[in-house]
Amino acid sequence: MRRTNICHFQRGLATILCILFIFAIPTQPPNSSPTLVEPISDHEIINHHMIKNQVVNTSDVLVAVIDSGLDANHPDFEGQIVGFKDYVNNRDDMDPSDGISSYDDNGHGTMVAWIIAGSGELCDKRYQGIAPGARLLIIKVLDNRLRGQKEDIASAIDFATRNGANVICMSIGGGFFEFLRNDPVITACEKAIDNGVVVIASAGNSGPSSNTINSPAASIPVIGVGAIMPNNITAPFSSRGPVSREYSPIGNWPKPDVVALGYEVFTARGKNSLDQLPINDAWGKNYTLFSGTSAAAPQVAGLAALILEENRDLDPLEVKAIIMDGADDLGLDPQEQGMGRINITRSMEIARSNDLDIVVVTPRRLLTIPYYRVFIASTVTYNFTIQVISTYDIGKTAINIDDDIEEYIQCQDYIYVKKGYSNFTVSFRFGGLESNVEQHIAGVITLEGLPPDKREIPVDINLVSFGGRAALDRSSGIDQTKSQYFTTLMRRLEQYDVFTEDLFQLDSDYMETLDVLIISSQVENHSDSDISAIQRFAERGGTLIVAGGYFNTTSNKADFNLYDCNRILNPFGLHFNYYGIGEGIDSQHGLLYGEDYNDSIIEDELTTNVSNLYVAWGTTIHVDENSTSAKAIVLNEQDNEHAIIAKSRVGNGTVIALSSYSIIDDLVLYRSIQENADNNQFLQNLVNSIIPQGPVVYDFIIDSFDENTYVNFTVIAFNSVQCEIIVYDIESGNTVVQSVMNSSYYRFSYSFLPKSKGFYKVTFILTDALSRKRIMSSEFWVFPAIATIEVSSIIIISSII
Repeated sequence: MRRTNICHFQRGLATILCILFIFAIPTQPPNSSPTLVEPISDHEIINHHMIKNQVVNTSDVLVAVIDSGLDANHPDFEGQIVGFKDYVNNRDDMDPSDGISSYDDNGHGTMVAWIIAGSGELCDKRYQGIAPGARLLIIKVLDNRLRGQKEDIASAIDFATRNGANVICMSIGGGFFEFLRNDPVITACEKAIDNGVVVIASAGNSGPSSNTINSPAASIPVIGVGAIMPNNITAPFSSRGPVSREYSPIGNWPKPDVVALGYEVFTARGKNSLDQLPINDAWGKNYTLFSGTSAAAPQVAGLAALILEENRDLDPLEVKAIIMDGADDLGLDPQEQGMGRINITRSMEIARSNDLDIVVVTPRRLLTIPYYRVFIASTVTYNFTIQVISTYDIGKTAINIDDDIEEYIQCQDYIYVKKGYSNFTVSFRFGGLESNVEQHIAGVITLEGLPPDKREIPVDINLVSFGGRAALDRSSGIDQTKSQYFTTLMRRLEQYDVFTEDLFQLDSDYMETLDVLIISSQVENHSDSDISAIQRFAERGGTLIVAGGYFNTTSNKADFNLYDCNRILNPFGLHFNYYGIGEGIDSQHGLLYGEDYNDSIIEDELTTNVSNLYVAWGTTIHVDENSTSAKAIVLNEQDNEHAIIAKSRVGNGTVIALSSYSIIDDLVLYRSIQENADNNQFLQNLVNSIIPQGPVVYDFIIDSFDENTYVNFTVIAFNSVQCEIIVYDIESGNTVVQSVMNSSYYRFSYSFLPKSKGFYKVTFILTDALSRKRIMSSEFWVFPAIATIEVSSIIIISSII
């Protein structure tokens, strides 16, 4: 069999070796300095206000903070630091009798430590850390640029264990490379846990893509912490699970374990803070707001300290179970939220109870990241590891599957649940359903031997058709790694296959394989044929997104190919102006536009629930008033001369112009959230509005044999009601087959019997209900009997409107 996929042609994956250097990075988003604003309420997101009057003295609990150090001169740490070890500069002070001379040449570690145990003396205790009064062992492993060595971090974990730490907090992390297997930091963490230390680590700021949990949070017994926003949605930057392992323990393991607030968390500001702006209030420059999973992890470390102060006999497994069992389910995907948002009040109630027989089943529900939705025609098996965390031995536990879903699921009949971590694998396989109608499948997996409130795992599956194929033109300056949120949304919401292409030559035939093309002409010049091909792509039913750059009115120059962008857009009633907007303090900072800034938001599917947008270094768009198809969506200065977003309906397709590529850039998206802008909502609206017009081709398969043996053709396509096949003998110049293919929902199949060897060309003409067509062709060679048929790697899709 020879299978040809029209999207990838079996592209290989390259490993970027530079990321394998041994170092650790903090999990605060880069350059995430908060603006001068008042802080949010007293950790309300985790019910901190409910324990204000509870007497919990954590003076006997020692928390090791492995980070960039701590500014011991900050009044909120007086008398709490019991030791300082510096692996960067080989300095230490482990004698608290005359005070500890700890320092922080970045500020990151000071912020982390305060969230755990800050006394709040300087702000009259209006704000405090989660466990004020806890003792702190400060271990510096990161330099002033937040760089560190894995070996130093591993040594720091061992040092903390040997010096009596009850809790270790690490708001640091690096890439989890499972194939390396012997990560020294994970090894040290698991050794510390075996010696009775609770270890907490931030999940990382590599979201929103799946499989992005950092090390050491990826370790099973480590408590991995993700971040949420104040409105209880997952922070866009927060790393997601699962953690995929090909070695023991094999499987797609659920992570993070819990989440906590990771946006503008009130904390201390050290005197050497490099990026953190002070809060504009009466407390001078001694406090700031802190965002990232780095800000979430210390809240969980503080909770662990409170739990241990309440019951010092608890082991790390029991502390982790209490934190996870007490968490509030936010209804988010389990690979985003874990068991949910930590709830200090609930976890403390569990810690104080006489019943510490706790069972946690994670993930809470299936399906989950990275799938969300399952493609109807998929033959892929989706595997999930179900983890049972138990503080006591339960024994043999039967696994039952609802009748409604058992035809799609395979798993073992039972597991033995012991104290610790037990697991089993659930496999989903749909095998290409005989339907082109989106379906919803729901049921329950039940673990019979567990407590009633822990035994059911809901299963909720959406089966969807293929949304289409989207390409980002990397040659024009687009980097998919900087647009993960947008591309992840496309994969999730509309089942798009998104990839980045070096479209130096915008081949018309190749572009006809696409349904969405995103181009930002920042580098390359385009020929007349390129421009025509791009325009035809939109007219035949594709969605074309053209993103601009910045125009400098002082130098009268643009930092992108404004001329070629306008050549593309002019026939559609749009063009970029010689007018710059969004001039922030640097390339990653911009300005706000919208209804709150005397601009106009036009009612459209793209602007539902959008009031303001954050734009960094862009230019505006002119909308031709005489055009019947073009319109402005977001207007600066409230006229068609200066649109920030505009679109035009052309033929069967859509053209969308963005004033700046920053609108779909991950870092600018993060800043837009800080500025309370609606970029996130706009991107969701944009993805939901992209609906390909006409047939959508997913795959083309040939089962090939020799002459006098049938060749089987299969096209997997959606929105098609008919597929005509034409087989052409290139050598004789004759058409040997012309017929309408039989259809089984989204599958069109035909068997052809070649009578002689030679070159053939097969063409498929797919037609939808509105007579819109898409033509797909490929050449292949039939060898003499006993040999096999070779299929060329060239597949041409074109369309006839």
